[in-house]
Amino acid sequence: MKILPNELPPKYWQDLAKKNGISRNCYQARLRLGHSPRKAATTPINKKHQQRLGKYVEGSARQAALAAGLPETAITHYRKRNKGTELTDQQIIKKLQAYHDRMKNPISKQAAQNGLTTATVYRRMSVMGWTLEKALSTPPASPSEAGKIGNKVRNQKRQKQREEKRALNNASAQRNDNTNTGTAHHVV
Repeated sequence: MKILPNELPPKYWQDLAKKNGISRNCYQARLRLGHSPRKAATTPINKKHQQRLGKYVEGSARQAALAAGLPETAITHYRKRNKGTELTDQQIIKKLQAYHDRMKNPISKQAAQNGLTTATVYRRMSVMGWTLEKALSTPPASPSEAGKIGNKVRNQKRQKQREEKRALNNASAQRNDNTNTGTAHHVV
């Protein structure tokens, strides 16, 4: 049994249009203009129109973004959001790729893969001053190790508080000495 072109599902024609380099918007616009699904999916795009859009111009920002696996308008959108930026297209692409990589693999996911909670990672970074890489790569401490680390941090804080208290006491003692020896009041 032979299948007629008008009996094929719309998904088939949309996929064919994509393979032929015709965007979904262009394909749907052609359908609205009355083209058959076959003609809308197979008619090549006007070359002048392509060049005006910058889609197939060698060295264009769109081509660079597409080659890097980013949306074709990524560089343009970045420049609009960051007016006055002096970054080159390649620097913008590197920055956007790093951002997309972080979004694909968030810290919570990386922490879970390493057997850590997100809270542990953030505590290591904010309280202990570790880098993100060290906070994620250091395995979780056993309960006894965690207790030792906690005691060490607690003792350091207490020592610092004692030193601050001594410094305050010394400063106030010197002030008292200066007031007592500076002028003597005699009561008659």
